[in-house]
Amino acid sequence: MEIQHINANTIKIKLTNEELNQRGLKMLDLFNNQRKVQDFFMKILDEADLGEEFSQNEPLTFQVMPQPNGLDLLVTKNAGQVPPVPQVEQNQFTVDWDRKEYLFSTTDFGNILGLVDSLQMDGLASSLYYDGQKFYLDLAFLDDDPTVLSTREVWMIASQFCEFVDPKENDNIKLNSQTVLERDALGTISEQITDRNS
Repeated sequence: MEIQHINANTIKIKLTNEELNQRGLKMLDLFNNQRKVQDFFMKILDEADLGEEFSQNEPLTFQVMPQPNGLDLLVTKNAGQVPPVPQVEQNQFTVDWDRKEYLFSTTDFGNILGLVDSLQMDGLASSLYYDGQKFYLDLAFLDDDPTVLSTREVWMIASQFCEFVDPKENDNIKLNSQTVLERDALGTISEQITDRNS
């Protein structure tokens, strides 16, 4: 666990996936189990010996930023309201956080493995493609009303590991790429990893 003081009111705590596993926490817990998350954050502050600087009795804002090998936890005191998520522009298009499907690209398969651990949930289809240079992961919501994570939360997690692809390029990329895994790529990869480790 690494701690970086950003300023008098903000610190960044870096945690690896192994450290998360040791504490019995998965990435999805950070979004759908508020009580568990709050208890986890306060324990981390105690472990980091920051109890005096960041008291439970004062308003604290926790911002989770998933990383390929774990996560960064930004803790701010007396922060007031959390700022809205900014617009993200990639490849000359603006990300629509409410969109139900996005294609993501990466040249490093390790980033796909990072997503396997961070983004498994019911109601999210995942297909993997490869064009000889890049891997493409197609993520699509199957339900109109997501119950675990919102579209914005899913796209924020995915974009920590891979790059957004302009939706206009989706059909062309799929047409000219090999389908590696269809429909449940993240779940299939997870099962293969579990089988190898068992």
